[in-house]
Amino acid sequence: TLQAPLVLPEQGGVQVQVWVGDPDQDGRRPVNVYSRGEDVQGSWTRHATGVLSSQAGRVAAGLEQWPPADARPVAVDGLYERLADGGYVYGPVFQGVRAVWRADRDVYAEVA
Repeated sequence: TLQAPLVLPEQGGVQVQVWVGDPDQDGRRPVNVYSRGEDVQGSWTRHATGVLSSQAGRVAAGLEQWPPADARPVAVDGLYERLADGGYVYGPVFQGVRAVWRADRDVYAEVA
């Protein structure tokens, strides 16, 4: 889960710390990504949290078929331009939406 952007300064560097915790009973380990300026002493900013596992992820029930049979395509042409018009500007690295479908109140997306 992304929690905060990692902003790189115009000059200088950034200290980055990746913390991996002890495994739980299923062998999964929590992971967190932190940063702070290279000359800063003190608190770290947490940017992301997640879980590491040697087990393959499970497919959510009902998602054996992709896209779901009852989902209808949603046009994504101009998506990022519309988001920018609303104040949400994403750089090229974060423009990964490839396709979107909607079924009732559910939204499904392919993101690369």
